[in-house]
Amino acid sequence: MPVDDQRGRAGRWVTLARMRKALLVLVFVLAVAAGGFLLANVGITPVAGAGLGGVVVAALAATRVPTERLLWATTCLFVVTVTWNGIRFGGGAFGNAFLVVAVASLVAHVVVTREPLSLPPWLLLAGLGFLLAQVLTLVFPPNVEIASREAIELRTLYPTPPLLLARSDIAALLKYEAAVVIVPVLLIAAGTTRVKCRRLLDLFAVSALVSAFVAVLALGGLNLAPTPFQDSRSAGLAIHPNYLGVGCTIAVPLTMLWLTRADIRWRLAGACALPVLLAGVIASGSRGGSVTILVGVVLSVALLPRLRRGLGIVLPVVGMIGIVVLLYTGVGHHILDQVRLAKGSDVSGADYARGYAADLAVEQIRARPFSGVGFSVIADAHDIYLELLAAGGIIALTSFLLFCGGLVSAARRGLRGPQRDETIAASLAVGLWLIGGVVGNELADKFLYVVPGILLALARVASRRPSDGTAVVDDPVRMSPETPIPEAPPPRVAVPA
Repeated sequence: MPVDDQRGRAGRWVTLARMRKALLVLVFVLAVAAGGFLLANVGITPVAGAGLGGVVVAALAATRVPTERLLWATTCLFVVTVTWNGIRFGGGAFGNAFLVVAVASLVAHVVVTREPLSLPPWLLLAGLGFLLAQVLTLVFPPNVEIASREAIELRTLYPTPPLLLARSDIAALLKYEAAVVIVPVLLIAAGTTRVKCRRLLDLFAVSALVSAFVAVLALGGLNLAPTPFQDSRSAGLAIHPNYLGVGCTIAVPLTMLWLTRADIRWRLAGACALPVLLAGVIASGSRGGSVTILVGVVLSVALLPRLRRGLGIVLPVVGMIGIVVLLYTGVGHHILDQVRLAKGSDVSGADYARGYAADLAVEQIRARPFSGVGFSVIADAHDIYLELLAAGGIIALTSFLLFCGGLVSAARRGLRGPQRDETIAASLAVGLWLIGGVVGNELADKFLYVVPGILLALARVASRRPSDGTAVVDDPVRMSPETPIPEAPPPRVAVPA
């Protein structure tokens, strides 16, 4: 072939490659812009979302960072800040900024590598179920009396001006869909190895630990929290003390997992982290959190095999120390008074408000049992199951049960893999949230769905069959994620003389 023809063909290939690259960048920019406007309803402005996406595009173009590495870094930033929803700017929580960038990185990774996005079918069905419930509510709006009664009760229970504004069902639905669908998909895409799954669990535990430490400092007189005290209750870096209590409860099994590791530094970190989380719940004054966190400690010791071995020694020692402290000091009464479980604690106002909210939710369920009255009431009833029925009726509750069933299936697959302890801790963390949800309204917040997403990633890694001759190192400290398996020497064959 002549040299000129070869150069012409090479030039055409270069032109096509440049056009393809420009097309990919254009698709990525449009996806980021659309995601920014979508996430505006999640708590961050469209301009900020598109701007952060533009930063990601610029970083990709300037530094040529692999999309997988960028996805991992941005997801880690999101996980470590996700419980700090008390730090707010631009109309949303601090972690939403990293969520936008992480989703943009995920889109870039899928577009550039052409790898299929892992979306469990049941997760998609659950998201469509919530959407169906809201569409039926829009097509067949609820009775005016229910809406008027709701407004009257909200003005009675929450007299602060921000809650008097009209609430959007669409915005609440988008926020909930982002939490229940986008966050788990992001964690599945980022947690592709055993070491990464373990690191994500550690980062979430660190996030809750930092918030608890800020709450403990505030209770001691050094208030660094972004929210003021509420009746001697601190929220740490969370938006409300009850959110702090839930975050600490979820993190307890994850920090107790540190006690099972071989490295003495992780064991020391776990031994220091557990009292901080317990003190964080005390500082929050959350009644539900103070009960569920103790259940979490007991179940973690009982279910994690390496901790269960020392149960016969640790439990009697801790019990004797606790009895001495409670009988001969005033610490026990002070703790019960702080968490509002002591006799004479003034909780009548809170109980009255919870009772009214539950009665209103029951009336809404009776009026609209099939599709609910709209997702604007998703956080009103102080019971996540009543909230689901009130917001989306039987359709929403069925979709949530489908979501929980998918997590149970993922836990079973994870238990058959090499990371049994991590799977047990993540499953226990999700179970504690579902148990505490009977007396809590924490349902539509993104930090609640981080550990479920990691649980799905653990199940996916456990189900993967190694096909490249690599083995993953279990040591979480000496992080050499993938080490080639040495080949066996060829068998010696005796050759007759």
